[in-house]
Amino acid sequence: MNGLMWLRHYLDLSEFHQLYLNAPDSWPTPYGKGYSWYPMKPDHKTGIFRSAELVSQVLDSLSQIGLKASDAILFGFSQGAVISLETALSRRSDVLGVIAISGFVFEAERLKNSMNTNQKITPVLMTHGFQDSVLDYEITKNQAEILKSVMPNLRFEGMSKEHHIVNQEIDWYRDFLLACHREALRNGK
Repeated sequence: MNGLMWLRHYLDLSEFHQLYLNAPDSWPTPYGKGYSWYPMKPDHKTGIFRSAELVSQVLDSLSQIGLKASDAILFGFSQGAVISLETALSRRSDVLGVIAISGFVFEAERLKNSMNTNQKITPVLMTHGFQDSVLDYEITKNQAEILKSVMPNLRFEGMSKEHHIVNQEIDWYRDFLLACHREALRNGK
């Protein structure tokens, strides 16, 4: 499985280095083998922290190929959104931004109270469907509002959709990625 790799054709961001990660754990699905970042509740906490640390290690290793973690934008769907947010808002060094699609914020109060100044200004785009039958819209919206209280660059967009990606969002993702890139250039990154 290639996760969100199919999006690269729609985003048309050939000027960006792109790295697509599969979650570390096998996950059987009706469609064949899938992957999971963490087990389902109530066993999810350890897996969330473990996977966020794995992603953080990948970010740290970017320097070996001449790239910087501080130029990375994390992009995840569902469990990948949870891990993208957890990684960006709990790691020791910064990332350029986060796109979190149809996920949730794990322990929003903990993250809100533990973020450093740079993490609080990290641009974040969260999208979620009103009809999401996997993760409740209102719960995710409330979690986003907790973060928004200390993160002025967090944008939460609710829309009419289930637990998937719709065309309307793809333009938002591209615009967000380009805006983060322009801001980095302005700041001399």
